Amino acid sequence: MSIFADIVGRFRSVLVARGEAGRRVGGLASACMVLIVACTAAQAAESLPWKPKAAANDPRAKMSALLRDALADPATTTMGVGKRLGAVTRSTGQDDTVGVVLDAPVTDANLAAITATGATVTSTSPRWNVITVEATAAQLDAIARLPGVTSVSLPHKAFHRAQPGTVINEAGAVIQADALTTASNITGVGQVVGIISDSINLTTTVGAGTTTGSTAPFTLTGLLPQNRGDLPASIQVVEFGDNSPGNSATDEGEAMMEECFKLAPGARFAFGSCNKAGAPPNQTNMADTIRDLASKSQCTIIADDIGFPDEPMFQDGPISQAANTFVQGGGIYLSAFGNDGDNGILTTFSDVSTNPDPHTPNVAPSGNDFHNWGGVTSAGLLPIDVTGSGTITIVLQWNEPYQRFALGAGATSDYDLYLYSDTALTPSGADIVAFSNDAQGVPGQPKDPLEIIEHTFTTTGTHHVFLAVDRFSGSAANTLRIIVSCNAPFTFLNTVTGSRAATGFGHPTANGVLGIAATRFTTPTVPESFTSKGGYDTAGIPFFFDTAGGALFELRNKPDVTAPDGVSTSNSNFSPFFGTSAAVPNAAAAAALTWSANPILTNAQIKSRMTTTVKAMSGGTALVGLGLVQAQRSAGVPVTNITASPSTGLIESGNIDITVTFAAPVAVTGSPQLLLNTTPARSATFLSGSGTTSLVFRYTLISGDASTHLDLASSTPVAFNGGTITALIAGITPPFVTGDPIMLLLPTPGAASSLGANTTIDIDTSGPGATIVGNPATKITSDLTFDVTFAQAVTGLGTGSFTVINGTVTSVTGSGASYVAHVTATAPGTVTLSIAANTVFDAGSLGNHAASGTATFDIVAPTLVITPTLNSVITTSSVAVTFTFSEAVTGFTAGDITIINGTAGALTGSGAVYHMPVTSGSPGPLTITVLGGTVTDLAGNASATSATATVTVTEVPASTVHGCGLGSMFASVFGLGLLALMAWARGRDGAAKR
Repeated sequence: MSIFADIVGRFRSVLVARGEAGRRVGGLASACMVLIVACTAAQAAESLPWKPKAAANDPRAKMSALLRDALADPATTTMGVGKRLGAVTRSTGQDDTVGVVLDAPVTDANLAAITATGATVTSTSPRWNVITVEATAAQLDAIARLPGVTSVSLPHKAFHRAQPGTVINEAGAVIQADALTTASNITGVGQVVGIISDSINLTTTVGAGTTTGSTAPFTLTGLLPQNRGDLPASIQVVEFGDNSPGNSATDEGEAMMEECFKLAPGARFAFGSCNKAGAPPNQTNMADTIRDLASKSQCTIIADDIGFPDEPMFQDGPISQAANTFVQGGGIYLSAFGNDGDNGILTTFSDVSTNPDPHTPNVAPSGNDFHNWGGVTSAGLLPIDVTGSGTITIVLQWNEPYQRFALGAGATSDYDLYLYSDTALTPSGADIVAFSNDAQGVPGQPKDPLEIIEHTFTTTGTHHVFLAVDRFSGSAANTLRIIVSCNAPFTFLNTVTGSRAATGFGHPTANGVLGIAATRFTTPTVPESFTSKGGYDTAGIPFFFDTAGGALFELRNKPDVTAPDGVSTSNSNFSPFFGTSAAVPNAAAAAALTWSANPILTNAQIKSRMTTTVKAMSGGTALVGLGLVQAQRSAGVPVTNITASPSTGLIESGNIDITVTFAAPVAVTGSPQLLLNTTPARSATFLSGSGTTSLVFRYTLISGDASTHLDLASSTPVAFNGGTITALIAGITPPFVTGDPIMLLLPTPGAASSLGANTTIDIDTSGPGATIVGNPATKITSDLTFDVTFAQAVTGLGTGSFTVINGTVTSVTGSGASYVAHVTATAPGTVTLSIAANTVFDAGSLGNHAASGTATFDIVAPTLVITPTLNSVITTSSVAVTFTFSEAVTGFTAGDITIINGTAGALTGSGAVYHMPVTSGSPGPLTITVLGGTVTDLAGNASATSATATVTVTEVPASTVHGCGLGSMFASVFGLGLLALMAWARGRDGAAKR
C-alpha cells in the first residue's frame, strides 16, 4: 500500500467513539503536562519508522510529522487516498488526493495561490484562519512553499464519548424526569434541543429518511426510529455530516436524540454534524454547526458528545468560543466530559540530565533532554503495558498559546514525543515504535504547542512500551499535561510525579458549558470508572491564555454535574448506550424539562437550578462535579394558578385566603409564608391543604396595611420559616423523588396565572380617604356648592358633619361615596369647608380621613391696565402691547380692543395677562382702548371701567429719504463721487479700457 493509505489505516481508529477508553485531557495547577493515550481496537498497521525533525529552512517543516514522513518516502509515487482517520477516499485515476487543513488567512491572494497549485479548496473559515483542501503530494509541496501558509496538517477526526454496549430510557427514573412528566405534565414544550454528533441518518440501522428543503435547516422525516415513535416525527438538520467511504459514520446522534426525546417528548429537536460533507474534519466545522443550530434552528439548548484531540488545553479554542457565544446569547450548552478516567499526569517539565542533548541531525535523541518522570527505573521512560491488539494514541500539549485559529503567537518551545520498544535508546532510533516531532518555534511558522502520536498493536500478549517527552529546544520549565486510557487492558505507573490528574479538556471545560460526567443508571450514587477526571478549587483545570494569546491564569471547576448512562435505545449499535455520550442527552433533557416548567427564568437561572438541586454522590467533585442532576428538584412542582377569596373590591379588614395550585400534590410542614406587595410588607401564612395540589395561605389585615392591586411581592415570595414544602410523587421509590424539597417558583406578579392577574383587590385599613372641591371654584352669588367624595361608601354624612369658615352649610345631597354640600357664604371672599377625621364611617366601621376644600364668593369687578412697550414710534412701526387684568377673565378677544391710527396683530395669552403687537399708522396719536363691560371674571363680574393707552407716531426724518440712517447717506455721496471720477478718467484716455 502507499504511505498515505497507510496513514489512513493507522489513523482510522485514533479517535473512536468516546468510550470507557478515553477522550480528552484536562489540567491542574500551574505546571502540568497532558499526554492523551487512547487505545482502541483498530486495523493492523505497520510500525512507523523514525524520521529526524525537518530543518527550519525546509518548507516541509510547516507540515505535521506524519504528513512530512509520508511525503519523504521515495516509494510514494501516488498518494494513498483519504481524509485522515477513515475519511473520504478520493481517487483521480492518477495521483490520489488527501484532505489537509491549512493555517492561513482566508484572503483572495491566498486562495488564488492555493488554487494555482492545482489543489481544490473544500472549505474556508475566515474567523479562524482555516482553509481545507484536497491535494496530491506534489501540490502539498507547492502549498507548503506559499508564504501565506503557516502550517499544513492532517485533520484530526472528531471522537465521541460513547461506550459499546419502542425502548424505555432508564435514566428517566434516576433523574426524576419520568416523575416530573407524569405528575406535572411537563414535557419540554417551548424548548428546542440541538444535538451535535457524527451523524443521524447515515447507517442502515437508522435509514436515510426523507429530506425536504433546499437550504439549511432541512426537515428530516421517515427515519426508522421516527416511524416507530422513538424519535420526533420531524427533525431539523443544519448539517448531515460526511458518509464518504471509510468515514465510519455511526449515527450516534440518533441514539443521543432518542434518549433526550424519550424524557422530553414535548421539545422540538434539531441536529448538526460536527463534520461537513466534502471537507476534512476540523474544529471550525463544529463551531459553525453551533452557530447554525442557534441562528437557523433557534435552539435554546445544545448538547454534544464530540471532542477533537487537538483542541487547546490551556485556552478557549474555536468550539469553546462558539459555545460561550451561544450561552451569552441566552442558550444552555452541555458537553460530554469524556471517558478517560483519572489516568492523567500533570507536571512541570524536568530534565533528566544537566548535560544537554546536541540533537545531532539524523541521530535519535540521546535521552539527556527527556522529561524526568520520577519514580521509574529509567527516569526518562514511562513504562506502559498494553494487553492484546489495539491502538495507543498520545497527545502532548504545553502551556504556550496556539498559532492556529488566530489564538496567539504560537509555541516558542519545541517538545517531541517518542514511544520506545525498550530502554536502550539506540542512536539509529531502531527501538522507536512511534514518534511525533513537529518543528515548533520556527520564525514565521511557530506552530501549536501540540504533538500527537499513535501506534497500533496487532498481536496478542502484553506489549511493553516506554513513553518519552523530549525537549528539543526552548524553555525547560513549561507546564506539560498526560492522560492514559484504553478499552483494551493497559497499565502505566500512576505513582509518577503528577499522576492521577485531570483528563477533561477542550470545550467541556469552557466557562459557559455544562460539562457532564457519567454514572451507571443501576448504581447512580457512584461515577463510572471511566468518566474523565476534572478538578475543583486549587486543583481546578488550569488556563494560561485568553483567546488572543494574552497571559491569564484561571482554575476552572469541572465537570459540572453527572447524568446516567448504560441506558437502552432502539439503535442496536447503541443499546445499551454507555459513556458520557449517553449521559449528556439525559442532562439536556433535564435542562429542557426545567426550562419548560419555568419559562420565565434565564439560562443562567436554569443552570443554577440544575447545579444546586443535584443529588449527592460519592467519588468527589473532580469526578462527579456537584452531583447527579434531578429534574424534579430543578424544575420544582410548577404552580399552575393562584387565586384569592375575596377576589375583588376594596378590603379594609378581616382575612384574605390565597390559594396556590400546584401541578402535583405537595406536603407542608411548619408555617411557610407568602410575602405580599403590601405597605408595610405583610405575609400570608400557610393554613391548609397539605397532601393536595392546593395550598391555602391566610392574610389577616392589620390597621395601616395598604396595597393597590394586591399581588405577591415577587416570583420567589416563599419564606419557609423552618418549615418545608415537598413534592409527593406516587410510585417512585425513595430516595430519588419522594420527599424531595421543591424549588418553589410562582408566576411573576401580574403575569398569567398570578394572584394579580386573577384578582382585583385593593387594601386600605386606614379608613376611607375624602376630597372636597368647590364646584365652581368661584361664583358671583353667595350660594356655593362643594363636591365631597370618599374612597368608599360611607354613612351618616349631614350638614352637621362639616365646619365652615365664612359660610353656613344649608344642605347635603348624595349617597354612598359621592355627595354635594350646599353652602351660603357669609360675605364676599374665600369660603372653606372641612370635615374632621372619623366623622363618618364605611362598611368596615373605619372612619374617614380629614379633608377640606375652598370656593370663592366674588362680587368684585376686574380692572385693566394697558401697557405699550414704547411711548413713541415712527410710522409703520410695530409696538408690543400688554393687557393686564386684576384677576383672571374669560371671553377676552381681539374684537374687544379698539385701535385708532394702527393695525392690530394676533392676541395671545390667557387668565389675567394678554399680548398683542400693533403696527402704527400716520403721524399723530395711536390709541388702544378696551371698553368697560366687555369681559368678565371667573365669577361673572363684568369689567366696570374702560382702559386706554396712547402712543405717539412721528414722521420719518427727511435725511433718510434715500436710505436708512448715515450708512445710506454715505453710500449715496460715495456713489456720486465715483461716477464723477469715472467720467474724468474716460475723458482723459478717450475710452474706458477693456
